[in-house]
Amino acid sequence: MEQLSYLLYPRIYDITQLGSEDAEFGHTDEQTGYMVKPYALPLRNGKLNTRSLYLVDNGETLTILVNRSIKEELLLEFFGYRTT
Repeated sequence: MEQLSYLLYPRIYDITQLGSEDAEFGHTDEQTGYMVKPYALPLRNGKLNTRSLYLVDNGETLTILVNRSIKEELLLEFFGYRTT
């Protein structure tokens, strides 16, 4: 049943800050030894920013959403890809 809920209501994470020093996630928690993951965003269109990268988890597939207006520096940092 939980798998079905992920397919109907996938989890969306803003991963734009991943790897930056001031990020609240993407590092290992010293007390637990587990990686700290970002908080899931509500599934509302108004919550998505066109200048951010998002990770969508539907329980079977992980998808990265990239908008056309994303900064080139962000693409280069995440994917090693330059738009020009």
